Amino acid sequence: MVIPAGTFQMGSGPEDDEAYHHEKPWRRVTVGRFALGLYEVTRADYAAFVTATGHDSGDECIEWIGNEWNTNAGWSWREPGFAQHPGHPVVCVSWPDAQAYAAWLSLETGASYRLPSEAEWEYAARAGTATRRYWGDSSSAQCEYANGADEAAKRRNSNLVVVVPCDDRSVYTAAAGSYAKNAFGLFDMLGNVWEWTEDCWHDRYGRGVPTDGSAWTRGGNCSRHVLRGGAWGSSPRNLRSANRRSLSTGWSWSFRSIGVGFRVARTLD
Repeated sequence: MVIPAGTFQMGSGPEDDEAYHHEKPWRRVTVGRFALGLYEVTRADYAAFVTATGHDSGDECIEWIGNEWNTNAGWSWREPGFAQHPGHPVVCVSWPDAQAYAAWLSLETGASYRLPSEAEWEYAARAGTATRRYWGDSSSAQCEYANGADEAAKRRNSNLVVVVPCDDRSVYTAAAGSYAKNAFGLFDMLGNVWEWTEDCWHDRYGRGVPTDGSAWTRGGNCSRHVLRGGAWGSSPRNLRSANRRSLSTGWSWSFRSIGVGFRVARTLD
């Protein structure tokens, strides 16, 4: 989907009592025209890449259990520990995996595919809105728009406390496009899987942060990169347009998680 150029307030404003410190301070950003995938990259998409290139996506995948990461040997994008079909978003892919996919897709098509910058991602997710979520401030309509922590997730984990009181019908990932799209016509910008972006991790928006929509790759911690959007097990607080997280992305060691995937952007002339 072609995303029109525009200017927006990025991050969380002072009135957002769900905000984390690393979503601040609020700032004005201008984003140029670009294109972004309607959907998160699916298992079928990723399988075509692996078949064509023989890319090694590893045989370990992590999950968050209680208060720590648990490494599952033998789990991968093919076997993430739960059932998926080809139309589900791929998971257990690292930042280097996502970069390799975008490079392959660029060669295959002749177009310039890449990961979106963090600013592009939030601009596209908001789709002209200034509310906490692209459907409004409240999480009450979450099950119409996003796959997150809800009654379905609670059936899997009875210890879950913070869930929305509705049923999105998906305990784990849902097929891409299962929920209502945002005003730019994009699906699953919140929920389903966390999405890798191009940016290095900074724990606050501060000195040196770009205001032109480009990726923030100077300074900060470039052994970690930014994740956006939340996932199927994320609490309502984590399913907000401004929310951001990070994972390790070093080329020698990079996390693959059962809740993390990606979507691709395309540079437009």
